[in-house]
Amino acid sequence: MRVAKIVMLPVVCMLIFASGCVYDELASEVVVTEKVVVQFKEHRVSPDINSAVVCDRFRQRLLGILDDHGATLDDIVSITMVSGQYKVAKPAKDKSIDWTVAGDVTVARQDDPSGPVTEGPETFVNFTTQPLQPAKSTPIYADLNSAGVTVINNALEDLRNGGDPRLVLNMGSDNITPAPSPSNPLDFSWLAMVTFQVVIDMDKTE
Repeated sequence: MRVAKIVMLPVVCMLIFASGCVYDELASEVVVTEKVVVQFKEHRVSPDINSAVVCDRFRQRLLGILDDHGATLDDIVSITMVSGQYKVAKPAKDKSIDWTVAGDVTVARQDDPSGPVTEGPETFVNFTTQPLQPAKSTPIYADLNSAGVTVINNALEDLRNGGDPRLVLNMGSDNITPAPSPSNPLDFSWLAMVTFQVVIDMDKTE
């Protein structure tokens, strides 16, 4: 969901008259918050997870924001990541089992699907023990690792400069409790959400 707000900033004009300094008109900036969501689908018959998903819709979302405000890439003041969340989209079928997962999510930059990884992988999120059932109702804010955030912010800055970044998120875990098995598999899907914020100078768009 996209959220926008207008910030009015006073511009001070230092005009040297007998009366001293005067204040000119207000300059405005629009702050837009946008979220990119990717889905992991898991089928586990052992107590480990190693699955990857591509996150490549940043450019699409940013161009939509700029189009909504009649702006271009040159009008962007800043673009940064502000938060990360996760949520179980489809919980395990057997609700009598209190599944918990521990592990981490890494992030890497690979703009060309057949090319090399150009940054990362770096740890993005660590979680020690996450019960699956409580995570199905409300998104949970993740404690973010600065190294992973840097990978994403570098990608966003390249996006501002006309790039089309492609990020790969990898979920890794060797600790699912109770341990899944072929006779008692763990099937669930979960959402990873990256929220970023764009500041647009509306004076430039005029």
